[in-house]
Amino acid sequence: MGETDTAQIRDAALVHAAQAGDRTAFATLVERHWPLLTGLCRRALQDRMAAEEAAQEAVLQAMLCIDSLRRPERFGTWLGGIGLNVCRMALRTRSPVALSWEALAGERIVAEPVDWGPTPAELAEDAEVRERIVAAVAALPRGQRAAVTLFYLAGLSHIETAAMLGIETSAVKARLHKARRSLRQHLWTLAEEVGMATTAVQDTAVEVQVIDIRRGRPDARRLYPYTVILQDVGSDARVSFVCGPFEGESLALTLADVAAPRPLPYTLAVDMLTATGGTVRSVHISKVTQDVVYAVVVVAGHGTEQRVDARPSDAVHIALRTRAPIFVDRSAWEAMRGWLAHPLAERNLYGPETEGRAEIVAEWQQRWSGQALATREAMTVELPIAVDFARFSTDARRALDAAEDEARGFGHNYVGTEHQLLGLIRVEDATAGHVLRSLGVTIDGARAALRTIYDRRSAPMSERLGMAPRAKRVLALARLEAERLGSETIGTEHLLLGIVREGNGIAAGMLEQIGVSLESVRQRVTDT
Repeated sequence: MGETDTAQIRDAALVHAAQAGDRTAFATLVERHWPLLTGLCRRALQDRMAAEEAAQEAVLQAMLCIDSLRRPERFGTWLGGIGLNVCRMALRTRSPVALSWEALAGERIVAEPVDWGPTPAELAEDAEVRERIVAAVAALPRGQRAAVTLFYLAGLSHIETAAMLGIETSAVKARLHKARRSLRQHLWTLAEEVGMATTAVQDTAVEVQVIDIRRGRPDARRLYPYTVILQDVGSDARVSFVCGPFEGESLALTLADVAAPRPLPYTLAVDMLTATGGTVRSVHISKVTQDVVYAVVVVAGHGTEQRVDARPSDAVHIALRTRAPIFVDRSAWEAMRGWLAHPLAERNLYGPETEGRAEIVAEWQQRWSGQALATREAMTVELPIAVDFARFSTDARRALDAAEDEARGFGHNYVGTEHQLLGLIRVEDATAGHVLRSLGVTIDGARAALRTIYDRRSAPMSERLGMAPRAKRVLALARLEAERLGSETIGTEHLLLGIVREGNGIAAGMLEQIGVSLESVRQRVTDT
């Protein structure tokens, strides 16, 4: 029995309990499917606050109509459908400002009943298009259908989709590729009929995916620049091109689904394009002239389609952000493939002097988490992220309250990472408490480790009132972890990951004293 089947069985049991009046069961169902619901609403309304309101309205309607659900195992799909209906009603009832003829002629302003909705013909055409798309998706094999629904409809990342389906990220990408190929065959005539067909892709073009970013290690970086590796989605054939350090780091972060604390230029460009009603249809690496690689981005919107000239690194990054397909024209493919045919190419890319995206991302995270500043005892530089305490879960707040109690118990006039760790241990029924206990960390052992550390110091780490700088960083990093994992609330597990990412506080030293590595804590939280 697959992971999807198991999840459906659990949903069915919770639905039956909710129909019998168990509100806790209904709350569990909502919590499980909330990311999918809010993702659908955000895509439909293009407004975060409006999407939150629509999602809450959908939950209310679902609670009132739960008895009418005939297929309990389809609760997630049912709830998503309610959410989309709520969004459609919200879009129809939006009232743009309409001026009467008298207003335009200089007289008084009178709101006139302007019908901004689609015409009956447009509604009929939309219904036909929707039916054909639904039929094409429904005809996909179950695994491909589930991947398409989560990735394209719900807006989940590759990693989140893999976690939901219980498969590897590479398997998700393979399923999506097969699904796109099948849907392209079934829906191409439909796209032409409604004016959505992109610029024709030559039969000789090769569809590719980005599989890695390579660079030289610090002592050899001048010899081995950032190199983007593209692979044919239908074979093991590969090509590559060189880009700058910023572009290479940004691509590595996007491939690893790691969010930057502030939007990168590529994210801004995609968000602006979306806000104006545009979409990226595809990206083409079109030609190579004198070792210079050229690319175009095919952009559509408002009934038109444009080919925008771009550097290949920028074009590929936008494709990754928008999940648009990437093609390499045959002439460019042969020229780029020739570079990898050089006898030293394999060694230059994968030799001992080089490293890949995992190392690039790790170094980037190290810079942002402050590990490069380990020699500074008290950090005054804060992450550029505000922390909204309303987002912390009940358990997380209990842990922070317990941290203050621990600080007072030790006679300290500040709250540091050491007290935050003790607070997380004390909330035993929360995720972080379970993780720490499974690693053999107890409240008595942690307190003893803290006393050992302080015995080595002449004074506490900080004489500040309130919260120590590293403890503030832990809160900011906890928010980053929550957003990276797709959680609307900040839980104890995110606080624990924040302590791990901060990496240089007294809490890290306590864990070291106990014999628990930060990596083992991170891995255990990830596996939970």
